[in-house]
Amino acid sequence: MIDEKWLRREKTTLDELKAGFAMPDKAYAPYAFWFWIDKNPQAAQYGAEAREMAAQGLSGGYVQDRGFCDHRDSRYFEGTRDFQAGRYFECFDAALEETKRAGLSMGYCEPACIFGTPEMIEGHSELRAVSLRCRRIHLKRGESAVVPDAQFTVVAERHESGLIDSRTLRLAAAGERVAADERDETLFVFTPYTARTSEGSCNNYLQHEMADQAMRLIHAPILERYKSELGDAISGHFFDLEGDYGYKLCWSRDLEAEYVGQTAPKTQNVVEEAVGGTLAVLSPSSMLQGNARNNTFGPEALSAIIGNMSAHMHDTSFVFIDSPEGMEAFLRAFPSVRSLLGHEFELEDILPEDMERIFRISTEKSYVFSDEAENLLSDFFLNWVSQRGGLGDQARSWGNGKELE
Repeated sequence: MIDEKWLRREKTTLDELKAGFAMPDKAYAPYAFWFWIDKNPQAAQYGAEAREMAAQGLSGGYVQDRGFCDHRDSRYFEGTRDFQAGRYFECFDAALEETKRAGLSMGYCEPACIFGTPEMIEGHSELRAVSLRCRRIHLKRGESAVVPDAQFTVVAERHESGLIDSRTLRLAAAGERVAADERDETLFVFTPYTARTSEGSCNNYLQHEMADQAMRLIHAPILERYKSELGDAISGHFFDLEGDYGYKLCWSRDLEAEYVGQTAPKTQNVVEEAVGGTLAVLSPSSMLQGNARNNTFGPEALSAIIGNMSAHMHDTSFVFIDSPEGMEAFLRAFPSVRSLLGHEFELEDILPEDMERIFRISTEKSYVFSDEAENLLSDFFLNWVSQRGGLGDQARSWGNGKELE
């Protein structure tokens, strides 16, 4: 059975840790993807497979059925009814029973015969996968054409070699007449269409709302049937989607909006939760720069926090923690913060003996150290600090106390 002592985080001796490393508890048995690929699955068969996996030291794995429907059959989605009618659960019951008998656990992925079904996006036309088709209209010098209706159209001059001149690229509006006056030109006309996988699905797995639909159609029936087992014999639900959306990249109007411009509202929620208490911001200087794609999430979050400081200066403590150099960079970027801060403290470096004390306090409820380990601790922290550059200015960038986490 699962090591109850480990789950309760009781004190563990070094010898017990060594023994557990050599022969780990069943709680750490590895998981594997368990594809159910038979077209006529039988409960007894999967019970036997679960029993054999346990004998080999494997957990029940993440079940993903691939056999309740034939992808090449015109009745591809018929397997959905098998799932909803309980045929899937009969097999799952047998596998779960053997897994529990062995003291192990198992998980599940979304059944393949459901995730691509029309039921997944029923009432949600925005979840249909939309891609772009490109049509080329070549114009020889002296010819012209009217730009057709499309998502957008790009025009470029074309060399005699057939290559386009990227310096001449421009957008053209629908209804505009494009004339190839001096050189041949090409119109690249992009129109949207519903993208389908080779298995016939037109569901857009890039939309985050698909997870909500999966919870409704897949997880809810499992939760109803196995509620008492979840978190114990059933370890969790694994979403495995790359097999479908990897077939053809679908563009999503919602994708960018999911990130850009939403940092401020999310930060606002964090601030509101801290009202009446303390909001600590660790290393604000690291949030000053966007990443390689010029995103501004960090500065946007800082602006949202600073914007709340005046409104909550009497009921909430705002604490900014950074190195001296980092703090100066932060205050240069947001000079108004200095007038809002009531106190500034410069903390001395944490000494090796301080680090040892922090370590002992954080581990005293979980571990008992042997005499040999006790004798090594002081030397360990002395060597650690020395290897990281010692104390003082040369180690300013190292948050040595924080690294103990």
